[in-house]
Amino acid sequence: MYISRSRGYNGTYYLSARCENKECSRKPRAVRVKVILVEIYRALGELKFDGKDYNRHLKYLKEYVDVKLDKLIIEKRSLLGTKRRKQAKINEYATTYSKFDSTTPEIVKQKVREQIEMLQEDLINIEQELAKVESQIIDPEGLKMNQEKFLNSLNMLEQQMRARNPVGKDLLAREIFLNWEIDQQNRVFYRYKDPIELAHKYIISTFGARERT
Repeated sequence: MYISRSRGYNGTYYLSARCENKECSRKPRAVRVKVILVEIYRALGELKFDGKDYNRHLKYLKEYVDVKLDKLIIEKRSLLGTKRRKQAKINEYATTYSKFDSTTPEIVKQKVREQIEMLQEDLINIEQELAKVESQIIDPEGLKMNQEKFLNSLNMLEQQMRARNPVGKDLLAREIFLNWEIDQQNRVFYRYKDPIELAHKYIISTFGARERT
């Protein structure tokens, strides 16, 4: 469905959702967004989460963090190994250069200096990559929400939806619902995604935000 702004007979503007699917049998194809929102508010208001959901969240979070941290630690070890090899090569070139004397052709000296400079540039890039990786290696305990805060964030989905602007409502609905349909009688049928994934995305975005820094 596509959302657009329509003007009523009294001159008031409102949002409408229109189905552009050629196989759509609904007539008319457009419906006021308010009709859909009323049902969404009702559905979200009926969602209730408890301690079992919190425990499921903790299990998922642990599995995610363990995998993520393992990858980061492997990446860090690889970078440190590369750094050591580059530094050893610099030391080798530096030793060679120190043995040059006045009889050594300038072109030979220049090539060695260039090699050292290239390796030093590589080291700077490696240090930057290491800093990015290390900034993502955090204490998993720091990601945990306490049970009350976690459940409140889910049990208040209705209020969160009501408080958002039209664009925000659309984005949140896409996160919560897998799909939905509306029949001729304006009855809304829908299927949920797992709402707990919303909390997961918010919490693990710590990793994502650091990756983009």
